[in-house]
Amino acid sequence: MRKFKNTYTMILLAVLLSVASADAQFLYFDNNDIDIVKSEIKNDDSGIKAIADKMKMMADYILDKDPVTLTSSLAPNSLGSINDYYSESPYWWPDPINPDGEYIRKDGQRNPERFLDHKKLFAKMYAAVTTLGISSYLFNDERYASKAEEFIESWFVNPRTRMNPNMEFAQIIKNKPVIRGVGIIETHNLVKLVEALNFLNASGYLRKESFENTQKWFSEYLNWMLKSEFGVDEKDRGNNHSSWWAAQAAAYSFFISDKSALEDIYQYSKSFLIENQIEGNGQQPLEEARTLSLSYYTFNLNALSTISAVLKNYNMDLFNYKNKNGGSIIGAIDYLIPYLLNKKNWDKEQIKPAEEDAPLFLGLAGLQLNNEFYLKTYETLYRDQKKEQYLPFDDPFEYLMDMVVITKLNKK
Repeated sequence: MRKFKNTYTMILLAVLLSVASADAQFLYFDNNDIDIVKSEIKNDDSGIKAIADKMKMMADYILDKDPVTLTSSLAPNSLGSINDYYSESPYWWPDPINPDGEYIRKDGQRNPERFLDHKKLFAKMYAAVTTLGISSYLFNDERYASKAEEFIESWFVNPRTRMNPNMEFAQIIKNKPVIRGVGIIETHNLVKLVEALNFLNASGYLRKESFENTQKWFSEYLNWMLKSEFGVDEKDRGNNHSSWWAAQAAAYSFFISDKSALEDIYQYSKSFLIENQIEGNGQQPLEEARTLSLSYYTFNLNALSTISAVLKNYNMDLFNYKNKNGGSIIGAIDYLIPYLLNKKNWDKEQIKPAEEDAPLFLGLAGLQLNNEFYLKTYETLYRDQKKEQYLPFDDPFEYLMDMVVITKLNKK
C-alpha cells in the first residue's frame, strides 16, 4: 500500500509540475524552448549540460548563504533613510582647482572613491535571486525556491530590510544638489530578474503571498518611475537612459500584469527613442559620441531589444519599425555585427576595451524574430569562446540565454 501511495504522489507531482509549465508565462522565452532546455540539461550530447552543471553549482553555492540586505551598509552621505538605495555618479570627480567645489565630469572615467556598497549589495541580490529562480524551475528543486524566497523577502518585502521602491538618492553628484533621474539606470538588471521571478513562480514552490508582495514592490517602483519628477527626468534624457527607463517600465508592466502602460511605451519608443536615436544607416549618434562609444552602442541596443521583446508578447513589433529616416532597431543590429566580429575596425572613441559581456540584443532579437543568423552570431561571438570557462558569479541570465540559443539552433 505504501508503494502505491508513493507512486501516486510521484504521478501527482509530475502532473502539477506539467500544469505549472503549461501555465508558465515567460517574458523573453518561448515555453516550448524552455521545455526543451529542461529536458536536455542532463543530456551529454545536447551541448548545454556543461552550462546547466555550472548553473546548478552556482545555485548550490548560494544555498548556505544568508540573504543580502540594503540596510546592512549605511551610506554616510545619504540624505535618505536606511532603506533608501544610495550611490554616487561614476564619472564625476573632485575639481583639482577647487577641491571643495562642485565635482566635474570625466566621461568614461569611473571615480574609484565613490560609495559602492549598495551597488555591490544589489549585484549580489540580483545574482542570487536570478540563479535560484531559474534553477528552481529547470531542476525542479524546492530548496532553490525556498532560498530565493528568503532573498526576495529581505530585499523587496520585509519593512525593516527592504529597499524603498525609488532611486531618489542614486548617482548623486557631490556638492551639486540637483534632481536627476539618472540613477534609475542602476536597476536595469531587474528586467532580467523579473524573468527569474517568473521561473520561480512557475516552479510551483513559491508561496503565492511572497510572489504577490514582490509584485507589489515592482508596482510601487513602476508608479514612481512613471509619475515622479525623477522618473520624468530620466524618461526625457533621450539617450540610453531613456531606453533603459522604457525597458524597465515595459518589463515591470508585464510582470505585474498591467497592460495599460505598454501601448504608451510602444508609442513612446517609436516616436521618441527610435525616431531620435537611430540613423537610416544604423548609426546611433548619441551613443557613438561617448568616450566608450562601442560599449554604449551595445548597451543601448540591449535596452531597445528588451523593450521590443516585451512588446512582442502583445503583437507590437518594434524590432522592424522604421523612423522617418529609415532607421530601425534591426538596422542598428545589422550595422553593429561586423564590428563585433572585428572590433579593431571600430574607428570611434573607445578609451578602454569593450567588455566581453554577451550582447543580449542578438539573443533577444534572434529568438523573437526566429533569425538564425543572429542566433549563430550570438553563439559564435560569445558562447563558444567561454564554454569551458563558466564560473560562479557570471550572469545567470546569460547562462539561460546560452542554453536556449543552443537548443534553438539544434532544432534547425
